[in-house]
Amino acid sequence: METTDGKQNPVPCRSVTALRRGDTVGIAAPASPVPRDEFFMALDQLRRMGLRPLYRDDILDHHARPDAARAAELVGLFADPKVKAIFCAYPGYGSLRLLSLLPWAEIARHPKIFMGYSDLTALLVALHVRCGFPTFHGPTLVRGFLPEAVSRKTTEALRGTLFRGTAPRRFRLPAAQVLNGGEGTGPLIGGNLEMLTSLIGTPWEPVTAGAVLFLEEVGEGEETLDQRLTHLRFSGKFDGVQAVLFGDMSGNSLTPPYRVADIVHNAIGDLGLPILMGFPAGHGVHNQPLVIGARYSVSATTRTVVQLDSGVSVP
Repeated sequence: METTDGKQNPVPCRSVTALRRGDTVGIAAPASPVPRDEFFMALDQLRRMGLRPLYRDDILDHHARPDAARAAELVGLFADPKVKAIFCAYPGYGSLRLLSLLPWAEIARHPKIFMGYSDLTALLVALHVRCGFPTFHGPTLVRGFLPEAVSRKTTEALRGTLFRGTAPRRFRLPAAQVLNGGEGTGPLIGGNLEMLTSLIGTPWEPVTAGAVLFLEEVGEGEETLDQRLTHLRFSGKFDGVQAVLFGDMSGNSLTPPYRVADIVHNAIGDLGLPILMGFPAGHGVHNQPLVIGARYSVSATTRTVVQLDSGVSVP
């Protein structure tokens, strides 16, 4: 929903329909080309979950498909009444370019589960901002559904989120790091730090005031992490935030003696926000599904996160 000055206001978050065994799931590749062998192994795991994959023949093209083709793939999957959810095949880069090509009003008429992470944060946030339904920050088929990546814990988390709509869900994180104590409750927004920063100043920029802000990143050094967090701060994205929840940050190559906690503390530690680091979501071994748009309660003091809304309605 847009105001007269072109900015986005938060919209009431509609639920989407939960999955059932036998449902058809559309597979989209909005970002990088998909590794063929790993793709088919991941499809086998999807079928073992009782789901039927549907995808276009050109999804495995070795060269990046044109933006228009990838946008049309998404539009077609949203419009297809047989498709009950859309899972992304692979992260990478290129999702951001699709935002100006998508018919948002048309997609809003077909709310359904959409799941991905990393570069796909651009679509996760934009769909929530422009269409008003929740999106699901969670595994892509490759590598998230490969046999070595699918633990019983991961499978149960996906079933609880996508099939059963389990809520409230409580996460106790004894190993999490508390930067600032305190509690905060609000709708969850965020995802990959780079992609969230890239949305600032665009029509798909999210409203973060009143929200729980979730951030994760991989493959960056201390300079880039500091710059992106500072950019969010100077853009007002921490104003009114109820709590900051960091996901997996273990894959960032910092120069000793820098630690991610030092970078975060220097950039935003003085804002007085509850800050908890170490939720098992992102580019690490575990990628617990999180529902963008659902309400979460974060207690940095007790290292506890509670998902209050499921984001799905069970038929």
